[in-house]
Amino acid sequence: MLITNRVELIQDLIDKHSFQSYLEIGARDGFTFNAVKCPSKYGVDPVLRKTFERPGFGYYAMTSDDFFKMGRGPFDLIFIDGLHLYEQTLKDVVNAWNSLTLEGFIVMHDCLPANAQECVREYHEGWPWTGDVWKSFLWFRSVYPDVDSYVVDIDHGCGVIRKSVENVTLKDTDWLKDLTFEWLQAHMFEMNVRDDLNV
Repeated sequence: MLITNRVELIQDLIDKHSFQSYLEIGARDGFTFNAVKCPSKYGVDPVLRKTFERPGFGYYAMTSDDFFKMGRGPFDLIFIDGLHLYEQTLKDVVNAWNSLTLEGFIVMHDCLPANAQECVREYHEGWPWTGDVWKSFLWFRSVYPDVDSYVVDIDHGCGVIRKSVENVTLKDTDWLKDLTFEWLQAHMFEMNVRDDLNV
């Protein structure tokens, strides 16, 4: 099957690895959450727009920071599509990693902005907004180069990270704040972009 969007990517990973648990950060209106099929699913978003009462399903109206403090998990796959600022996404990636089963996956949305307008730090109604999420994926590849990580060039860029070591820590982030879209264009090779999915 040709994978063209985040839902197909997430579902392919779940099916291929027989994953049993899925967590979505930034579930909001439930678009991706509802489309993904997994025996146990949990969604987190400060703006609660859906409720789920079925066993094995949960929707938490809170920040991702507060959710991770609860110590839920571990999860087989965690999809991060929350606040599109690298500082928050960095925290989400580290917290997700430490709440993930070994050999589980993190999938991050919005890792490949198409232009400088998409990756500004303020949301503007009427155009796609990736923010600077790409910096958090770049940070992970830079600080943990031995971990398998790449971006699939679909749906504004979906970063994929496979857990192969136990815990990671948030460190050495100051260099990210001055990076620009122009820098990203010149260093795109560092994002390890793929057109296909082989996991």
